[in-house]
Amino acid sequence: MGITIEQNVIEVLPTGQYPARISSIDQVSGQFGDQLKIKFDLAPNAEGEKQSLLGWASMKFNPKSKLYSWVQSALGGSPIERSYNFNSDDILGKPVTLVVVVKSNENGEFNKIESVLPYKKTAKPVPQPAAPTDPSEDIPW
Repeated sequence: MGITIEQNVIEVLPTGQYPARISSIDQVSGQFGDQLKIKFDLAPNAEGEKQSLLGWASMKFNPKSKLYSWVQSALGGSPIERSYNFNSDDILGKPVTLVVVVKSNENGEFNKIESVLPYKKTAKPVPQPAAPTDPSEDIPW
């Protein structure tokens, strides 16, 4: 009997802003040393399909670091107290708005998280019209 492996099709999202929720944070060793791998679950698209994106941040937590900016957005955008030390549990499950761009390399096109912003109830994925537009609605998933 032959070996069968299901193809993992990677869908590239159009450039835009997407509501998301931080679903996991793992410490991994990478090309540039220890990093945090952060998984963002996107709101389901118009067909109800769920997608997620991964983002990586160095394990540096200061006002100039990507991690600091992402944490600040996950906590609503307010300034972070000087006495605060990062704890991944503080941002797990938090809603954010991802700014996603399309990049390409020798393997084709892929998505990159350009930035993480505080969650906006009025933000809707592009071009997914099924996202909520009523600011009084909660996160759609």
